Amino acid sequence: MAIDLGAGHEEGFSAINATPLVDVMLVLLIVFLIAIPSIVSSKAVKLPAYASHEHHARGTHILSIDAEDRFYLDDLEVAAAGLPAALSHLPARDQAILEIHADRRVPLDRVRSAMDSARQAGVSQILFALQPGGA
Repeated sequence: MAIDLGAGHEEGFSAINATPLVDVMLVLLIVFLIAIPSIVSSKAVKLPAYASHEHHARGTHILSIDAEDRFYLDDLEVAAAGLPAALSHLPARDQAILEIHADRRVPLDRVRSAMDSARQAGVSQILFALQPGGA
């Protein structure tokens, strides 16, 4: 395909043919659409259990919530309304670690409200306790 520009000017005209490029891209798209579900599959995962070692770092405070909806901060019973005040009296709150032990029958909203109280009191690190053996 040449363009006639007059005498003495013979210059070639080249254009990229996009049809093969589009064909290759469509084939790659189909291959990936078929391959992705076999690569990304969700499996049921059983989380590992931990060995029961009773060690608590210095500055760790334990907040327990029992099935009767009672709060215990370091083995001292605290009223639900008084929890934010009790948490705000923890020494070195910005470096304190609060470990939450909640009975499995405690509603999630109660645990969430305890976490909110801890954050408002300035506790920066909150941990959840696991049951030994993973049961």
